[in-house]
Amino acid sequence: MMEHEQSEYPITDSVPILGSTEMTQAAQGPTCIVGVGASAGGLAALEVFFDHMPSDVGLAFIVVQHLSPDYKSLLGEILRKYTVMPIVEAEHDMPIQSNHIYLIPPGKMMTMKEGRLQLTETVKHPAVHMSIDMFFRSLAANYGNRAVAIVLSGTGADGSNGIMDIKEAGGLVIAQDSQTAKFDGMPNSAKMTGKVDDVLSPKQMPERLIQHMRGFGVVNLSSNQEQLTTEQLIQLILRRSGRIAELILRITNETVCCVESNAVWS
Repeated sequence: MMEHEQSEYPITDSVPILGSTEMTQAAQGPTCIVGVGASAGGLAALEVFFDHMPSDVGLAFIVVQHLSPDYKSLLGEILRKYTVMPIVEAEHDMPIQSNHIYLIPPGKMMTMKEGRLQLTETVKHPAVHMSIDMFFRSLAANYGNRAVAIVLSGTGADGSNGIMDIKEAGGLVIAQDSQTAKFDGMPNSAKMTGKVDDVLSPKQMPERLIQHMRGFGVVNLSSNQEQLTTEQLIQLILRRSGRIAELILRITNETVCCVESNAVWS
C-alpha cells in the first residue's frame, strides 16, 4: 500500500464533509465536480468517456494532464467531436459552471478555491510536479463529498495520493481498468492504495456517475437518452457526420486503390 504523502502546497487545514444544510458554493453550481487525471494514453480514454457522457446532468468536468509549457494542446478541439458540452481552457479565478469541461493550460498547476479555478506556474522540479495530486487535494478540500476523482491512463503514480483526500472527504474515486488503459501505471497505482471505489472502462464510467448523482437526490437522469436542445442536437449530428464522412472517405480510397491494383494485374 502506498504511503499518503503530505502536500507541499496545503490547501486547507480541514476537509469539509458537505451536508444538506452546509452546501453553499457547491449547491449553487454543479451537483458534483469531476476531476479527471490523465497522462500518456489518456486521449483515447477521454474520447470514449465523453462520447458516452450525457451533456446536461449537472456535473462539471475538470481535466488535468501533464503538459509541457511549450506544448500546444489540441485536446479541446478533439473532444468537441465527442460532446456538445462547452470546452474551455481554464483561466485564473474562473468560476465553474455545470455541464462544462475545463482543461488545464500547458505549463500550469491548477487548484480550486471557493468554486473558482486557481492557476500557478508549474514547479520545475520533477519531484513535486504532481499536478493531478495537487488538484485532487484541493477538490476534496473545497467540495467534500461532492468531489469525484477519475484516474485514467498514464505512467507513474500521479493522482494516487490525491485520491486519498477525496475518500477522506467522502467523495467517489474511479480508476480505469487495465484492459482499456494504454498505460496502466497511474490507474494501478491508484488501485494499490485501496481507496478506489470502482474500476471501470471509460465507457462504463458515465453510468456510474449518474448512479452516484442519484444519491444526492438528483432525479430524471438517464444515461440512455440525452435531453438536448435543438441547437445541441444539430451540433452533435454535424460532428458525428464529420466522423462518418471521414470513415467513408477512407474506406472509399482503400477500395479505389484495391480496384486499381487488381486492374493492373488482370
